Amino acid sequence: MDKKEHNPKKLEQLAQNMFNRGREDIESEIQTKLVEKINYFNRRGTLESGMFVNEAIKIHTERIEKFLILRLRIDKEVFFDNQPIKTNEDVDFIMKNLKEIAEPQKSVVFSDVESIINQRIRAGHLKNSIERNVAIFLSKIKRDLIIEKDKQILLAKKEVEQIGPKTEEIQKFGALLQSIENERLRNILVRDFNQAIFCLKNELWKSCVVLCGGILEGVFNIEFGMEKVKKGGKSLEMSLEDMIDTAKDIGILPKKHDADLAQAVRSFRNYVHIKREIKDNHSIDDADAHISINVVKKIFRMIEKFKEEQKKVQK
Repeated sequence: MDKKEHNPKKLEQLAQNMFNRGREDIESEIQTKLVEKINYFNRRGTLESGMFVNEAIKIHTERIEKFLILRLRIDKEVFFDNQPIKTNEDVDFIMKNLKEIAEPQKSVVFSDVESIINQRIRAGHLKNSIERNVAIFLSKIKRDLIIEKDKQILLAKKEVEQIGPKTEEIQKFGALLQSIENERLRNILVRDFNQAIFCLKNELWKSCVVLCGGILEGVFNIEFGMEKVKKGGKSLEMSLEDMIDTAKDIGILPKKHDADLAQAVRSFRNYVHIKREIKDNHSIDDADAHISINVVKKIFRMIEKFKEEQKKVQK
């Protein structure tokens, strides 16, 4: 049981005191960054330019994001003893605290540049830009918390299948690829799954989940042509997150739970970046690796079923 039910006022006061101390450091860091930008644009004679306004918005958004990351870390430490999030109530509790941090910050404008910003753009435009950026960041935090929660549910229900002998697993996976039309892709998928199983059997957890993420990205990108996505009027390269959302939308992953599991593998795969691993204070473990292998197999069973249904429709 988490601690938030015991002495909630005392714990909240402790969390608030820790946040206030960390907040001072963030304010100092952001103020230094802002002054540097002001001096830079002032030297160029472009302090009242749109470019400076955009930089000011970025810095203010960064300030809020740092506040949210700090509060998230504190809440996990104070209320959950740094243990994994296990219930929807836990997710809602944390998100409520984060929204309370973010909301009053959205309308704050740096006093140093307030007059300049107001000369350049409407206050409503500034507020909308910041609200949009913060909403995206909060959404990502919530998604990561849900992934963490779903992982614990899977483990508790023992839904994670045991991995059999390597040769047997490769044969079963190869059989799932009969519907994949690109022969070169099939060979690479089998090769990478083979290596992922090897990593799992030899306790190379991080290498295993990175390979699993690559397998999903490869099949969505090449077999289903998921390459570009429109964002803000621009055509951008799809991320694995975009690909999973698209797979959900077109019916490859028919249930939200299935898409969330795929996003869990994506989240694990992101720890290929050491900076992210340090920032989140997360080490890939055997549970992450077993879940990743299971999710890959499950998704390829769904792909096989999706292609069979597509053939029926075309007849």
